[in-house]
Amino acid sequence: MNGGWAVLLSTGGGALATILGVVIGGLLGRRGEERKWVRDTRVEAFVTFLQEYVALEIELREAYNARRPDTADWKSYNASLATLSLIAPREVSAAVEPMNQAVRDMLVLADAPVIDHAEYERVHTAMLRAYLAFVNAARHSLDRRNQPLESLVGGPPPWHMVRRWLPDPSGER
Repeated sequence: MNGGWAVLLSTGGGALATILGVVIGGLLGRRGEERKWVRDTRVEAFVTFLQEYVALEIELREAYNARRPDTADWKSYNASLATLSLIAPREVSAAVEPMNQAVRDMLVLADAPVIDHAEYERVHTAMLRAYLAFVNAARHSLDRRNQPLESLVGGPPPWHMVRRWLPDPSGER
């Protein structure tokens, strides 16, 4: 009888260990898949938002330069903001507000009766800084080991490039 109990305990212990291994492995695998999904979803949301922001910046700049109403795709831009609200961590969401403030300032500037390149430069510089801050916050949220960028690859162009495209307010060129 002792031999029977030993076999039963050994078999039962092995079965229990197998079941526990499967359950724990499943939980850990699911947790890993969840983290991967969240990371991938964040990357997609960040990329989409940056694409929409740059498209908006280009359209607002062109509308300002031509002194015409903008034809920006506000629906797509706002959809990208809504997605960020759902998926972005707090520090990334906070980095969006200066970007939106720069957009609002650009809209006010576009409605001004007189071209003011000094004010335009201030607003453009704010857009550029806010873009860089967002990129750094997003990079940090994706991997805490990412070092902040000091300059951008892409995004709003540097001021000396924008200045070339601006109309001369005096009418001379």
